[in-house]
Amino acid sequence: MPYLSAIKFADRIAGISDTAAEEFLSFTSMLPTQGIRGPVVVSVPLPAHLGDGETGLAIENPGGPPSVVVVGSHDVRKNHLAILHAAEMLWQEGLSFSLTFIGSGGSNTEFFHRLEVLQVRGRDVSIRVAVPELELQNAVAEARFTVFPSIHEGYGLPVAESLALGTPVITTDYGSTAEIAAGGGAVTVDPRNDAAIADAMRLLLTSDAEIARLRAEIEQRSDRSWQDYADELWVELVEPVLTDLAGPGVHEGR
Repeated sequence: MPYLSAIKFADRIAGISDTAAEEFLSFTSMLPTQGIRGPVVVSVPLPAHLGDGETGLAIENPGGPPSVVVVGSHDVRKNHLAILHAAEMLWQEGLSFSLTFIGSGGSNTEFFHRLEVLQVRGRDVSIRVAVPELELQNAVAEARFTVFPSIHEGYGLPVAESLALGTPVITTDYGSTAEIAAGGGAVTVDPRNDAAIADAMRLLLTSDAEIARLRAEIEQRSDRSWQDYADELWVELVEPVLTDLAGPGVHEGR
């Protein structure tokens, strides 16, 4: 990636998750072969928090079938084809629910083709693009749950935002999304196992008790705020540099 050519000359880098920091460490460990010392890498995960007054909004829409929402672009790594496959399995079983993809971009033409096929069959599936922020938050807050089984993420903002809005989420059982899910309110699955995704969706569609349990976990989450994040970022990125500058020589002892 082009940006790696620039950041290798940085003094310090903060990964937005432990997983991202580990990947940067792998990169910087190779820099001595180029005669470059490379930056110090720390982990300062983003907060799973939308802001004051914007959390705990989840109120499942009582009208119509349960709503399942997927937020994100349609790149192959987002794994939307697996969600469509799982959804079709459940529709064939007779379950009733709507499936809405919110986002744009991506070049997964097979996903778009498959979605059109399901629409022709009469399945309750749709795509919404250019959705204003407030409408996006309302859609997530009114959903029974969201689904985000991405193959790879640096962080996984849709998972954090779903939980911040009080809505349970199905997400990937490794990497940065698993880090977010560890605080409660999420069901984690192997994203490469379509049956596992279908099983998790079936559970949350049919079990009010499981939804209630996950929502209770969300209420008990102790996620950091954006102010906490800013404070930690200052401590990890700025204070060490200021200390070095105040010393006998710039970067001495780093």
